[in-house]
Amino acid sequence: MKNSRSLIILIPFLVGCGQFHLDSAEEQAQDTIPLQVLSEAEVFDLNEYRKDLQMPTPEKKDGPSAQDSEPESTKSSSPTPPEKVNLEFQVPKPSESSQKEKPSEPTKPPVEKEEAKPTQPTEPSSPKMKAYRGTGSVYFLPRLGDTRKCKAEDLVWMREPNGNQLVRLCKSEIAECAMQGSCLMVSGNERTLYSFNRNVRVQIRETQKIVEEPRFKVNQDLEDCPQGQGFRRICLDPNRSVAADMAFHKAGDVIYIPKVVGLKLPNGEIHDGYFIVRDIGGKILGEGRFDFFIGFDNFMTHPFTKIKLSDTKAGSFLYYKMDEARSEEVRKARAYPSAPPSVKKMALSQIEKSE
Repeated sequence: MKNSRSLIILIPFLVGCGQFHLDSAEEQAQDTIPLQVLSEAEVFDLNEYRKDLQMPTPEKKDGPSAQDSEPESTKSSSPTPPEKVNLEFQVPKPSESSQKEKPSEPTKPPVEKEEAKPTQPTEPSSPKMKAYRGTGSVYFLPRLGDTRKCKAEDLVWMREPNGNQLVRLCKSEIAECAMQGSCLMVSGNERTLYSFNRNVRVQIRETQKIVEEPRFKVNQDLEDCPQGQGFRRICLDPNRSVAADMAFHKAGDVIYIPKVVGLKLPNGEIHDGYFIVRDIGGKILGEGRFDFFIGFDNFMTHPFTKIKLSDTKAGSFLYYKMDEARSEEVRKARAYPSAPPSVKKMALSQIEKSE
């Protein structure tokens, strides 16, 4: 089997923009890591690495993607609420599942033989919603192969929080895995999903300098969550999941973005405009700030990029907060907190075809 190509480090700084997707505060509190001591050659100082590349260093703000509650030390003092818009909008019902683009009049999507048809949503009692203005960015799931495309001195160990070695990678690859929150390692017939857990304080033996090094854990639920987990270990559903600020949202909340309705996705589906909050990120601050998960797709050519959904400056958009009745319909349609069987099947197929 051919080796898959490693992704270039420049991409995550343009996409992830420093929004680390970490493990839960509750889980971190259960296994506090003492100061570790390593030789200078063994340490990967992510902040120093960014300086060497003249890359922007993310602000040390909120925390973790899968956390149940954010630590006080990382809270934003006063996140800016989204701008309310004096507009009422008749929100359409969510699509059942993956609706394919049709050349003629829209018809009901065919029922796959091996999969149960999602529950048909019913009309909620209060379909009219107030509009808000939001901004977004995108993050993805990098795939790494056996070949390392860096100099020997740039190879370091990806480690677990306790310091155990996982896999030897280029610094650029570890930085990318940390920025995007996880990465898939394809080695022969083995597929391993590494999830970013936290930064751990490490003392450099030669200089006594203390730095922070990104640490990871192996994701054990590759079959159920083939594209990774987010908040509270909820499966990520590509193109339908968002990371949000849990000071304003909760897991399972649903937002509706008219700008996305009718957008053709890379897999041929037509987007219905609904997104479920399944994750949280380090720079996803404020009620109207969202980070859109696109899975294995290429963000450079992704439809979200083309409509500037991934541009935090130019890509503002209107969105609506769904009430509980509508949110429950959307959650059922997307098999929350898991992912739709068709999404799992496609993701596992993509993983198997990785070269």
